[in-house]
Amino acid sequence: MNNKKFKEQLVLAKKQGLELDARIERKTVNGLPGMFATEHIPADTLIAAYPHRSQIPLLSDFPYPDTASFTFKYIHAAALELTKGPASKHYDILMSLETMIEIKNHCCYFYTDKDLQLIRQLNPVLARNIDEANHKVKIRVDALKKIDPELNENIIIRVILNIFSRSYGGFGFAAVLDAFNHSDEKGSLVNGLSGEKEYISIKSAQSYERGDQIFISYDTKDMYAHAISYNYFDPTGMHFIDYGARIVQTATSPIEKRTLQHTASLYKITAKEFSGVIQYSAKDQQLFMQEAQPSDKLIEYVRNNCFQSEQELSSGKCTDLSFDTRMGQVLDDMLAANHVDEFELSDIPKKLHRFYHLLHKEKQMLLANKLWLEEQKL
Repeated sequence: MNNKKFKEQLVLAKKQGLELDARIERKTVNGLPGMFATEHIPADTLIAAYPHRSQIPLLSDFPYPDTASFTFKYIHAAALELTKGPASKHYDILMSLETMIEIKNHCCYFYTDKDLQLIRQLNPVLARNIDEANHKVKIRVDALKKIDPELNENIIIRVILNIFSRSYGGFGFAAVLDAFNHSDEKGSLVNGLSGEKEYISIKSAQSYERGDQIFISYDTKDMYAHAISYNYFDPTGMHFIDYGARIVQTATSPIEKRTLQHTASLYKITAKEFSGVIQYSAKDQQLFMQEAQPSDKLIEYVRNNCFQSEQELSSGKCTDLSFDTRMGQVLDDMLAANHVDEFELSDIPKKLHRFYHLLHKEKQMLLANKLWLEEQKL
């Protein structure tokens, strides 16, 4: 959205109850639009808020299946509003949505078989994550077409892909709030509904001076999920590798199954059983490999999941050797799947460049975590 269109959106959003600190302006720097301070803004200042009453509401009288989630119902409601175009009373929100032309230029959902095959050569785990994300879109498109056959498929796709990159979990779109760029280090979290006014709001996480760009944070996400959902990757940013999203463990032997039971008593686990073999992964938050070492919570998790003997399991404490073995194996497996060094940037189509840079950053992080592990052994 160019700055002229943003000003039009701002007028409409303020009529809907948007509150935006007067010390903030939107401008374009080095080709990238963002939100900037025009004068000093103290930390913990309410800088933007959009009222819940002005968001796109769910349809209360539509015969959805009993299993329909909030997100599914919201996609449907937003698609119906988008069909109305400028006549929608929520047009201030709809103005933020990327067009199909923009989405097709960078979204994984429109990658060709040739694109996906190249990503599989770069890293099959990354390719699997993209395949799974695309499959989730397809399932939702098919389900919505089934319950509302008159809806245009491109509108459904456009809403779903914009929800991935622009909506706020459990709340949906909010006009203007998505104009702030992302930073994990400097960004403020968007808060859900709170207080009598029921706004989705942003408070400054730090103080800003004139000319400083103001950021929001998307919260900690696996670097694959970030690049797939938000359609960009900044190698200079802070990134995370989500252990639970990447590592699927198998429990076959009695000790492996008892280890699973022990771990599940302490953490949130998702598991599936096939012919007596259980596959499971962790769903707890903050189980991350960070830029230079694992998070404290990940270290704790692995120590509660790396038992190599009945004695360890009975005591509830794994040895340092067992911990080192498990972490080393995980890091080696991830490094073995990363083949980015076998390619030059010139081998990669421009629309896939973010994944090339991502895999270089991933390898850097994995090697740093491996160095940390070696230092722990000394």
